[in-house]
Amino acid sequence: FDRRLLRGLVRYSKENGDWLFYRMPSYLTGRNDEEGARTIASWAKKWKADAIIGRWNFPSTSELEKLGIPVVLQNLQNRSEMFSNLTGEYVKTGELAANFFIKRGFHNLAYFGVKKSIWSEERLEGFRKTAEKYSINVSVSTIVVINGLAMTAGSSPSFFAKIGNVLGKIPGAKFVGKNFFPLLIAAQ
Repeated sequence: FDRRLLRGLVRYSKENGDWLFYRMPSYLTGRNDEEGARTIASWAKKWKADAIIGRWNFPSTSELEKLGIPVVLQNLQNRSEMFSNLTGEYVKTGELAANFFIKRGFHNLAYFGVKKSIWSEERLEGFRKTAEKYSINVSVSTIVVINGLAMTAGSSPSFFAKIGNVLGKIPGAKFVGKNFFPLLIAAQ
């Protein structure tokens, strides 16, 4: 998603004006604290940025508000009420996935997602609501992701052991996912 977004922005820039892009190093953007937010905002001020388009993993946008420039955010944890948000139709994605399995006769469903991640929580919302319309319960299991590393929530088993535990409870289970995040699990 991120790379395709950047390609689109560069293409737009070439067609509509000469923009200058800067990719913040991960040692600055990977921090989830106010110091990291202040560092990025300070850099944008020194660079005299006209706007910011990017991922924002910090709990507050107060540092960005002080800049007084247009900001578009791709938030992983929550939506910004102050700025425009780059987002997807995550609830609809969950609905589509549930309908996919239900139409194929699956009646035992599970969702494996990421805690404190807006895209995962909204997919679960759509998945669960659709399943409930058909009186199907959804078993839910989540993990916590810290700096790109998956950590199981509240337990010591490894990430893949957690998946195995969920799949082992559902006879004939199948899952679909992207990268190493299986998102939807179903069994007939």
